[in-house]
Amino acid sequence: MLISFIVPVYNTELYLEECLNSLLNQDISYDEYEIICINDGSKDSSLDILNKYALTHSNIYVIDQQNSGVSVARNRGIEYCIERGIRYIAFLDADDVWAGRCYTQDIKEQLNSERWDAFHFIWYTANERISRGKKHDIEHHGDCSAETEKFGSHFGSYFYRTEILDKYRIRFPIGIRVQEDCVFRYVFFTIARTLNCIGKPQYIYRSNSASVLHAEHDSCDWYLNHILPAWEWAKKELYRISQSCSNV
Repeated sequence: MLISFIVPVYNTELYLEECLNSLLNQDISYDEYEIICINDGSKDSSLDILNKYALTHSNIYVIDQQNSGVSVARNRGIEYCIERGIRYIAFLDADDVWAGRCYTQDIKEQLNSERWDAFHFIWYTANERISRGKKHDIEHHGDCSAETEKFGSHFGSYFYRTEILDKYRIRFPIGIRVQEDCVFRYVFFTIARTLNCIGKPQYIYRSNSASVLHAEHDSCDWYLNHILPAWEWAKKELYRISQSCSNV
């Protein structure tokens, strides 16, 4: 299998069907990609929705776990993909959507190449109804080092080579609630070498007022309690990876 989409789910019954439908609305058959949904102890009807979709769509797999946080859920999806030998992994939050018919035959052919460590797509920031949005263009074709400087790029607008995640044990940080996706992307692109920028819209990020990123906070306390620990984790991870490479 060339690619799996990992979708962590927690109490997103209002958006979940729209999310899943966007992934199913692609230009290739269901037997050519997988959707891995990790229910993280949802208390609403999210699990029922997932099970309903899994019964009628052969490429949807549901993993149910006790509430452990989004990083644990994503990491479980990564482990699942590694065990199944999936070549690339993409991530989609359950309240966001994918652009319709983005995953096409020409993208599939490029995924078959051994050249690329990652793919980057155009992405959008949209309002809660996804009736208006802002386009975020991409650049730096082939240059992964430049990606480590692009703090505003959404981590879900990439395909990541599973082999790199496996070899260097790159995972999402446990216990980090904010910017866990940013530091994951930063560590990955510090290691990766080749990037293919695709001029097609892919990820649509829903600006959700209930999101943790929109909670009121004091800027200084927010930095000390959330931002700083995330980047300290990234620093330690890169040191771990450098030490493991030097010992080979």
